[in-house]
Amino acid sequence: MQNKQNSAVPLGHHHARGVVLPFAVSESGGPATMHISHTAGCSSLLRANEDTTWGKFCLDLLENRTVDTISVDELARLLPEALPIRLLKIDVQGLDVRLVRRMPRALLRRVRELRFEVALQNARCTSLYKGQETCESVRSYLLGLGFRGHCPRSPPYTGCEGDAVFRRAELRA
Repeated sequence: MQNKQNSAVPLGHHHARGVVLPFAVSESGGPATMHISHTAGCSSLLRANEDTTWGKFCLDLLENRTVDTISVDELARLLPEALPIRLLKIDVQGLDVRLVRRMPRALLRRVRELRFEVALQNARCTSLYKGQETCESVRSYLLGLGFRGHCPRSPPYTGCEGDAVFRRAELRA
């Protein structure tokens, strides 16, 4: 089997009906410190958790870099207001739950399915980032907004991260 590399594609061409926004998104916007890891998928606005039981590879810090960020409100204004959002997938290296909580309600009303990456909470997994919130901390909020869904648990997941999946209740069969 041939060893596969990450492959780059032109911006916005990862999927025919999807858009990847190349922004650092934070709770309030403005300059923020990005903790750049030697492992690209570990770089985050949150510091890596030295006590992580599974993500020690993320602790190898290359540098701290000040980056401009946009707020969740600014991000929402970039999306056309008239269009429904079939799937909103969030993967922001540990800030996922915080950003879900900060999303404008008007934006969330347009979302049919919401997925975000979370750390699994079990005996063998500790969070990868300091201050990383759990899926359970936002679940009741989303239920109150008309979503139904679940937070991943282990098993059947074999790793220490998974996607929380919430859908509009009216879409359930």
